[in-house]
Amino acid sequence: MPRFPLRLERRWLLTGVGVCLGLLLVGNRGMRSMLSSWWSLRSLRAELKAVEREEGVFKDRIAAAKGDDRALERAARAELGYQRAGEIEYRFPPPVKR
Repeated sequence: MPRFPLRLERRWLLTGVGVCLGLLLVGNRGMRSMLSSWWSLRSLRAELKAVEREEGVFKDRIAAAKGDDRALERAARAELGYQRAGEIEYRFPPPVKR
């Protein structure tokens, strides 16, 4: 029986190993679900960090509003449009972009 050259045998061996590895990774539901879970965990952690940063900003604003009457008044004027009795409110149109 004639032997194949060593290069040809090695190529077939590597091709077979590659196909088996590919089938193992792609055909395995556990691996696919693990990768899917990993990606969703990664996105949820990023979302959690963003929410924690936002929470810190809100806590700082609450602390400032509790301790400083001017900060509370400023927030009420800016967000709710409150004004004192007898005060005149001036509104300017937004600048025109060129």
